[in-house]
Amino acid sequence: MVYTGSSDAGMARVHSNTDPTQLDINIEGNHNGAKDDPWTWKYFYGPRYLIDNTVKSIVPAVDGKGVFVMTSTGASYMRLDSITLDIKAKVMETMQYPRHDRHGIINPTSLKVYGDLSTYVLSCGDNDGLWTSMAVIGLAYRHMSEKHGNEAARASAWRGFEGLEGLSTITGAYPRYTARSFCKVSDGNNGCPDSIDPECVDDCWYYAPDNEGWYYKGDTSSDELSGHFAAYAILYDQVAQTEEQKGRVLRLMEGLLEGIIENDLYFISPETGKRTLWGFWNPKELNDMPEHYSERGTNSLEILAWCASAYSITGKDIYYNQFWELVKNHNYVANTLNVKIDSALDENHSDT
Repeated sequence: MVYTGSSDAGMARVHSNTDPTQLDINIEGNHNGAKDDPWTWKYFYGPRYLIDNTVKSIVPAVDGKGVFVMTSTGASYMRLDSITLDIKAKVMETMQYPRHDRHGIINPTSLKVYGDLSTYVLSCGDNDGLWTSMAVIGLAYRHMSEKHGNEAARASAWRGFEGLEGLSTITGAYPRYTARSFCKVSDGNNGCPDSIDPECVDDCWYYAPDNEGWYYKGDTSSDELSGHFAAYAILYDQVAQTEEQKGRVLRLMEGLLEGIIENDLYFISPETGKRTLWGFWNPKELNDMPEHYSERGTNSLEILAWCASAYSITGKDIYYNQFWELVKNHNYVANTLNVKIDSALDENHSDT
């Protein structure tokens, strides 16, 4: 292993099991057990890994498993160990709860005092439903991975569902609409406005009907809904325990999707009566408007997946017929072939 320090960019480590004379061989060759690239890089940057990024020296630890990284501020001890997925999950959940849990919604946090985790402040964001959905899916798989289930993970996943449900009920348009975010003003969360701007046109906060002291954020996007629908399917199958719980999941799933289908494949905002900025799956937009070329693949795949998912649970004709209408008459399967080709640089895990 070779460690490299920088005067302003932290530290890197490269590990190789290869002999230097082999470095020029074809990448498909045998690299002493390495699968692809013979070099394995890791990069360490402050403040996540180092106290600061001005590295003065790197000293091997006597245990042979790590190094001390001397910076302009102090020393960081870096040791890399193999752990099980079970241990990793417990570590992540310890960080997540309660520090990133806001009324069931998973959010980023900030610190009032640098390095003092007890001073965390919860935040509101534009993708609260998406990040919560991802957490719910992970927790559901954790529950499923154990023979008799993991009740703590299941309970946390259900709390996440209740957060997702709250994003819809708070708008007054449940179950046909879901918000980007919500907040209780008295909580003092970062990103929660002090007041509502009556002149706001796009990406606005609104008063929550029948919920005094609460606001919600509109203009919900297509990637938000992708998170919701992915979570609802696994919640219905694996997390909901009673018919009442299954009914709550299905009411949201069907409410959102039927609203989209009945509105000509647009996601209509109750505040404006118009579609949200990214809420469109209509062939008129995806197939006929060049400006939506980049959305053609993802949005085609989204609506097909949601219809197939809802039909697999309910068997209702509305989802079956919509699926085949888009496939037979509007080329939506062919559209999905370009789902990740448009731009290799425009890639993130939420879209995938």
